[in-house]
This record gives sequence, structure tokens and C-alpha cells, in this order.
Amino acid sequence: MDAAGCDSSELFHQAGLELAHATDSNSRFDTRKMAQVWQLAVQLTGDEALGLKVADYIKPTTFHALGYSIWASDSLKDALQRLVNYVRVVSNAGQLRLEQGADCYRLRFQVNQDEHGQTIVAHEALDAFVASVLQICRDLDQPDLTPSRLLFDRPAPADAAPWQQLFNCPLQFGAAQTMIEFDRDLLERPLATANPELAVQSDQVVIDYLARLEWNDIVSQVRARVVEMLPAGEPGQEKVAKALNLSLRNLQRKLHQADTTYTQIVEDVRHELARQYLEQSHLAINEICYMLGFASLSSFSRAFKRWTGKSPALYRSDKIAPSE
Repeated sequence: MDAAGCDSSELFHQAGLELAHATDSNSRFDTRKMAQVWQLAVQLTGDEALGLKVADYIKPTTFHALGYSIWASDSLKDALQRLVNYVRVVSNAGQLRLEQGADCYRLRFQVNQDEHGQTIVAHEALDAFVASVLQICRDLDQPDLTPSRLLFDRPAPADAAPWQQLFNCPLQFGAAQTMIEFDRDLLERPLATANPELAVQSDQVVIDYLARLEWNDIVSQVRARVVEMLPAGEPGQEKVAKALNLSLRNLQRKLHQADTTYTQIVEDVRHELARQYLEQSHLAINEICYMLGFASLSSFSRAFKRWTGKSPALYRSDKIAPSE
């Protein structure tokens, strides 16, 4: 942002964030407030492709020890799988999935949504992440590496030339989900930078780092316990507090400091998981209902319609309709 002529400190201040926290490896920025930062930066520069330029600043140390794990991987497939496994180092605002097809691999980006079904991640932030993934692949393999195709769930920009120039492959905007597709042989061939011992050691550093990061984040801790306990029914606050070795009052105080409540966390977790599960066609709707701790299918249906305005069956049919 500074290179684009912005005063990044001022932009962060306007969004209610302290830029100095960016140098604290145990700190996180709120996704919604970061979306405000991106919006302000685009308004100031008039450059809707600003996010793509972040890739120019990616270095092996950008993503903590995960960078070393990726650079020491056996293949691009191995590198991308590590990114999928440890994406929380980069962000906890969504999930990644690497799928194998007959002659390709697909890296899918599922970003979190709000209660109205709108993505909470700025388009520019996702542009930056996708561009960074491609830049890493090019650094590891060859500078002119190109995907087979690329889908974006963002609306088409007024001028798609910067995207076309950077990715140099067939592009589709307004897709149901952001996805990069790679040729299978490209991802499976060995990398000259492979170092299995360094990769494994760096993986352990990443695992330890994430454990520290999530322990300091009470919301992540509560979410993790709720996800773990939901299949047995909706867990009470007392049960979750006990699992975290906290008193109920202490848990409530910490959540209040994090500007949320236990009820809101349970609601958000169920909402997010419901969407993810319904997009997996092998899971029956009544099975999803009980995986989310609902006592009956009717209570699940009412909750889901409140979240999305659609029944679970209609949401699934809309999402799984053939598009590729």
C-alpha cells in the first residue's frame, strides 16, 4: 500500500486497527476491518487490481515457518498440501481444499460468510492470496508457470487485463467458488529445492506456532471445542468452560472482551459448517442435522432458513448444480 502511494498507517487507523501489530507474529487483524482497509486503499489509489501486487512482496519468511516447509517440499502438490494443512498460519477467514482429478489438481478457496451469506473477505485480499500462491509456485518451479484455468467468486473487474496478464490462463469471474486448476504432471514432478528433513522440522515449528496462536485466541478455542462437541448435541457453556479449564464467569468475561458471546459463536459455527456440509453431496441432510447437534430435522431447517432464506435442500441444489 505504501508503494502504491498510500499512508498505510493512516488507512489502518481509519479502520480501527493498529498497524504496529503487524510485526507481532502472535497478532491477528479482524477480517472485516481489513476489508475496510482494502476498500480505503482502492478508493485512494483508484487501482482495483491493487491486491494482485501483494505477490511481489512474498518471501519465504512471510508465512512464518510455513514458508520453509513449502520451499523444502518434494513437489508443488506437496507444497500446496502443506498450505492446505496449515492455512491458519496465513488466515483463519476460510478454508482450502486440494482435489485430484483425472488429469489435474484443483485448489479450492472457501471463504467465510456473514449471516447474510456475503463473504467477509475483501476481493482484494483474495486476489492477493491467489496471486501469492501462483508466485510461490513460480518461484519453486519456473517463472512462466501457468494454471490450466482460474475461477474467481468475485465480480468481474472493470478492466480484467491485469488479471489476465498475471495469470495468463483462462479466467472466469462470478464463479460459485474461487479455484485454481493445475495440470497434474506439473504438480507431481520433483522440485530441485526438495529437502525432506527441513520440511518435517519446519512443519513441527508451524504446528507449535499454531498451538500458541490459538491458545491466545479464546474465540478459536471455544469454536474448536464447539465443533468437537456438536455431534453429541449442542454443548452448554459450562461444559466448554470446563474443557478449557476456565470458570464459566471467566469464559464469559473473555468472550465479552473479544466482543462476542457463546451463543453467537455456536450460531456462527453451525452456520458455517452447515454450508460446508451441504456442499458435500455424499452427506445426507438428516446426517448433517445431527452432526450439527440439532435435535430434529425441522429445527435444523428453521435455523438454516433463518440464516440463508433457503431450505437446506434448496441451498444444496443451487450449490451442486453442474457448473464445470
